[in-house]
Amino acid sequence: MILDVLKMQVIDSKGRIIDPRSLDWGKFTKNNFPFRFRQSTGCDNALGVIKFNLTSSYNVYLHDTNLKSDFQARSRYFSHGCIRVQKPILLANSFLEKQLDEAFLKASIKGQQPIVNKVSWPVPVFVLYMMADVNVDGTITYFPDVYNLF
Repeated sequence: MILDVLKMQVIDSKGRIIDPRSLDWGKFTKNNFPFRFRQSTGCDNALGVIKFNLTSSYNVYLHDTNLKSDFQARSRYFSHGCIRVQKPILLANSFLEKQLDEAFLKASIKGQQPIVNKVSWPVPVFVLYMMADVNVDGTITYFPDVYNLF
C-alpha cells in the first residue's frame, strides 16, 4: 500500500492511528473524509528527527530534514511553508540546558516515540525574506521572489 511506502498514518478525529486496511475507501469523497494523514516520526520523515515548535499564529516551525543534499542545491525552495535548518543539533544545543545526544538521534530506533525538550526561557526567532545577499568579495547575488511578495 502506498501509505506504507511513504510511512504515512491515517489519524481519526481523536488523534488515534487507524489501520488503513480496515477502511472502505470507496465510501469516502473529498467532502466526507473524516481522517487526516501524517508521516510517521523517525529518520524517514521529511522533517528529519528534530522539530522546533514556535509560538506563531501561522503554524510555522523550524525543522531538520532527511534530505541534507537539498542544502547544496542551487534552488532551495523545497519546503511547504516551514523552515528547514541545516544544522539542527547545533541550533538546539545552543539553547537547551541538557545537550542532545547526536548518536541517539542518528540511530533511528524503530518505534522510538518523540521526546519533547522544553526551553525554560523565550527564544526570539526572526525570519527575514531576503532577495539579495552580499558575497564575501563584495558582489551582490539576487534571488527570485518565489513567494511573489514584491
